[in-house]
This record gives sequence, structure tokens and C-alpha cells, in this order.
Amino acid sequence: MYEEPPVNVQDEMDKEPTSYPLTKVWAIFLGVCALLVYWMYPNDNARGRAAAVCAYALFCAVRFRWNLRKKWWFWANVSAMAVVQFAVIQRIHWTNINLPTPLLFPWFGADLLLLVGFMKIVEKLARRGANTR
Repeated sequence: MYEEPPVNVQDEMDKEPTSYPLTKVWAIFLGVCALLVYWMYPNDNARGRAAAVCAYALFCAVRFRWNLRKKWWFWANVSAMAVVQFAVIQRIHWTNINLPTPLLFPWFGADLLLLVGFMKIVEKLARRGANTR
């Protein structure tokens, strides 16, 4: 009785999700990448743990916003955030701080929220700039 409009298959294939989920496989892969960051600090365990947690948060934020990977400003934003995190980790005096890794999890959550929020703000500004042209 009612006919459905024809669906263009190519249009359906071109649509990308707005957010990519963090599956178990991706979580393990990103964890291994963060472990490589930890090994970059062989003589400083505390700084290595903090760097690995920050790297894991950055990797997760990039994964969540992977649909923006073709935009130059996305990679400029990721690079700027990585430089800021690196500078903060290098500036903190870690020798007197003995934080077990589970105590860094709240910092991971806060870092992830800040990174994803900052990516969202930059995305809105870039879209606003594109709409005014």
C-alpha cells in the first residue's frame, strides 16, 4: 500500500558515525601503545606512569572523534594537546611523588573529559568558521 522511497546505497555507505566506540580490541591496542610511552621513561617510573595515562587518554579521545581525522585542524588540535600534556608531565617534580597507578585513574577520567571537550569546542569553532564563508 505504501511504498518506501528508494535508498541510495552509496549515500548510506558514505555516512560516517559521529563517534567511534572503544571496543575491547581497541582498548587493548591503545593500552599497548600507551605502554610504549611508559617504556620511554626507563629511569623514572612515576613520570612514565603519568605519561602513559595521559597518552592513553589522548589516544582514546582521538578514537572517539575519529570521524574528524580528515580535517587538518583536528590533527593540529591533537598535536597541541600532546605538546601541552608533555610539557606538564616534564615540569612536575615527580621524584617525591609515589602514586600507585589506580590513583591515576581519576586523572585519566578528567584528562579524557578535557581532551574530548576541547576537541568539541574546536570542532564547533571550525564549523562556525566554515559556515560564515
